[in-house]
Amino acid sequence: MQSATPLDDPSVVVVMGVSGSGKSTIAAMLAHRLHWIYEEGDWFHPPSNVEKMHGGEPLTDEDRWPWLHGIAAWTARRQSRRRRLLCAQTGLPRHSHRRAARCPARLSQR
Repeated sequence: MQSATPLDDPSVVVVMGVSGSGKSTIAAMLAHRLHWIYEEGDWFHPPSNVEKMHGGEPLTDEDRWPWLHGIAAWTARRQSRRRRLLCAQTGLPRHSHRRAARCPARLSQR
């Protein structure tokens, strides 16, 4: 049986969970321990999404597209340099998983 990927291959781990579940803390600690690059998924939201969220308004699928594209672009840039990445983000609704898998720049969820 072969291992899934050699240790020197680029990898991405996404830690998902609801707000306040500790995903950012766990992802940051794990990235530090593994010497991987860490980014908080919320940093990729455009100002309009941040404003909506601060106002307690839920995001729509259309609101999420710029955020998903931002994460995909970050991932692609880092992977092109063979970096190992960790990102913490709020989980997507089930129907968004299918749409995210079609997002450009190799963003997919397994």
